[in-house]
Amino acid sequence: MKRSALLNDFQRIKWIDTLKGIGIILVLIGHFIEPYLADNCIVNTMFTIVYSFHMPLFCMLSGVVAKKNVKRVLLYYCWIYIISQLIYLGAVRIHLLGYDISSNRLYDTYILPFWHLWYLYALILWSISLYIIDILQKHIPRCLILVFTYTISILCGFIDVEKPYGLMRVFTFYPFFLFGYFYKGFLNSEKWGVE
Repeated sequence: MKRSALLNDFQRIKWIDTLKGIGIILVLIGHFIEPYLADNCIVNTMFTIVYSFHMPLFCMLSGVVAKKNVKRVLLYYCWIYIISQLIYLGAVRIHLLGYDISSNRLYDTYILPFWHLWYLYALILWSISLYIIDILQKHIPRCLILVFTYTISILCGFIDVEKPYGLMRVFTFYPFFLFGYFYKGFLNSEKWGVE
């Protein structure tokens, strides 16, 4: 039996985990050197290099392992998102920052993704969109779908769609997620270990 047939949701794919690990290290380096940007051109160059590809890498890898599974999205991504929102709301927004939740609208307080949580929010939207994408790709070539999403991504840089819900990032990185999803079939072999 082929290795790809043996894979399930709980097994890890080593090369994907390795790339994610490298991406995480690069994120840490980027955040660590950020306060020193004005002082050194080498630090500025490092920062620019790291931030030019680390999020597209994460998004593409997320697309490679993405599956159309509403149950997984609701039970996994949504659950983590809700718990993370509540922890962040209690620990940071209220306790550390003295945030007054009574003075804000419901979506600003409980639904709007806080800083780093935009990625979980994006994964939820991207995963749900796969149902529409699979219908579209029966009638439209994948490359045209990618060109369209890439065009939307570029346009987001010229208009203010940051609020609500971190939509700028959701649209900006969506083409990378789709690229990984579309072309994981290229990696469907024993050599790469992707279903």
